[in-house]
Parts: sequence; structure tokens; C-alpha cells
Amino acid sequence: MTFKPLPDFDVSVIVCHPEGGLCVFKRDRFVTLLNGKKQLPINGKNFELKECLVIEMQPTNHGDSKCISYRFTEKPTGKVFVLCTDHEDEVGIPQDFRKHLSGADLLIMDAQYDQKRYVTQTTRYGHGTPHGVIKQGLVAGVKKLGITHHDPRSTDAFLEGKIIPEAKTVLERLVSDQDFKDMYSIRETILTDQDVFLCYDYQEYEV
Repeated sequence: MTFKPLPDFDVSVIVCHPEGGLCVFKRDRFVTLLNGKKQLPINGKNFELKECLVIEMQPTNHGDSKCISYRFTEKPTGKVFVLCTDHEDEVGIPQDFRKHLSGADLLIMDAQYDQKRYVTQTTRYGHGTPHGVIKQGLVAGVKKLGITHHDPRSTDAFLEGKIIPEAKTVLERLVSDQDFKDMYSIRETILTDQDVFLCYDYQEYEV
């Protein structure tokens, strides 16, 4: 394994090509290089963007710690997967973060605490709740939502009996809340209770 520091991750784009390898661009240069073109210079050769995997990053809300959410866009299929752990609920959703999550075919996101524990014990611990992930999933128009980053003390029974029901209750309430939809300019909701699930170790997900 080779590790390369990436201090400006939030304004960087990683582009991977199956033959050309991997290249890191600053976001503004990435946009400038494309400028209507369909090819990118990767390690001295030009490759079709439509053949690449594009990885974009955003900082999460994790207190003083620097944590990263990753957005993977598979250009050959157009599929988008976002992985977001160590992210505490926020009252509002920053525009750059909303864009980062926007339209994901699959979002896997931190909902470690139920609402009662979060409010009474774990505020500012840097982790989310079912209410937070459902709200962000609806606002961003994601298609499937996997709940992850489970507390080591959380049993399967707790996750299945508390976290998932809480998430689906919030989903039902927000989908029918016209004030909520008006606030975030949501025309239609895509996410259904069948699309919200718990993530388990060693599972594989079709995007």
C-alpha cells in the first residue's frame, strides 16, 4: 500500500481509469480541463471521462476531528454512491454538503444514536441519528439509504427494534409534512421505507 497526503481534500477530485490509473486534480482545474471536452489527461495520456470513476470529498460535522465523506460517481453507468460516517446532525444542511449527497443511488450514513440518547447524552459526540439521516436523504433526493456506524454497545435487537423503526417513523412524518418540503423546495420524495435499511458487516450492496 502507498499512502499520499491530501491536505486539500475538500477541493480535490480523484479520477481513476482502469488503464490510465489514478490522478488527483484540484476541483477548479478539473472543471477547466473539461470545459466541454470529454477527455482528461491522466499520467501523461488522455482518457475518456465516461470510462472513469470520479471521487469527490467533503468534510463531515465531527467536532474538532477532521473526517471525510466520499462521493463515488461511476461514469460508465452514471451510478453514485456516497459514504458518510462520523457526521453529527445539523439544524440546516449546508449547500455544498447537500450537493455532495444529491441524487445518490445509495447513501450509507451515520445514525449511531436514537433521538433520546442523542438529546440527553451524546450531543457533540460527532454522530448522527435516524432523524438526521432521513432528513438529509429526503432533501438530497437519494434513492436508497443504509444506516451505519453502530455503537459497539448496540445489539442487533436494539438496532432492529429502535433505530430502524425510528427512521421509518421520521420518514413517514416528513414525507407528509408540506412545510418541510416547502422549506427545502422538495417537489417529490423518492425514498420509501423499503429503501431504508441497516448495514451489517460483510454485506455487499448493488448500487
